Amino acid sequence: MNALYRPGAIWIADMIDIYIDCKRGKRKIEFAHQLLEPILKDTYGVIVFQEQVLKIARELAGYSLGEADILRKGHGEKNRAMSWRSKK
Repeated sequence: MNALYRPGAIWIADMIDIYIDCKRGKRKIEFAHQLLEPILKDTYGVIVFQEQVLKIARELAGYSLGEADILRKGHGEKNRAMSWRSKK
């Protein structure tokens, strides 16, 4: 639960509520892509840990470990300009 309250997780609207609802069985766990299921199944379809960001970048985008780490650093930053989410 502590990881859900870090800046990266809080920036995504309703992430904490989604996690709790899925954990309690009030919401169906959904994955945007089938490759995400083995990475996110333990956290109910929610990206909680930085390691998950690394795995997603490598599996879905084909990033190298170094490229994935740059993305991970931006994901954890409090500065939204450095984060991949600011590109929406």
